[in-house]
Amino acid sequence: MTQHLFARSWLRAWQGLAARGDGRAVQSALLAAYAEPHRRYHTQQHLAECLQALAHAALAQGFGWVMLYGGIAAWITAALSWGVFGRRRAASTCASGA
Repeated sequence: MTQHLFARSWLRAWQGLAARGDGRAVQSALLAAYAEPHRRYHTQQHLAECLQALAHAALAQGFGWVMLYGGIAAWITAALSWGVFGRRRAASTCASGA
C-alpha cells in the first residue's frame, strides 16, 4: 500500500509541477535515500505518514488543491532534506576517511 501511495502522490505532484518525463528516476533516488540505514526520522515511513495526513485532510476539506499542493510540498521537503543532509553525511564520511 505504501508503494502505491508513493507512486500516486509522486505522479500527481510531478504533473502538478508540469515537469517533463515521468520522474521515476528522481522518485527512486529520493525513496532510496529515505531508506538509508542512518536515517532516524526522515524515513519512508515518515514520508508515508505525511502523505496519509494529506489524504485525510483532502477527504475532510476537498481533494483539489489540498492533494496537489500538499503532495508537492511533501516531495519537495523530501528532496531538500536529502540534498542538505545527504551532502552533509557524504562530506563527513569523506572527512573521516571512511
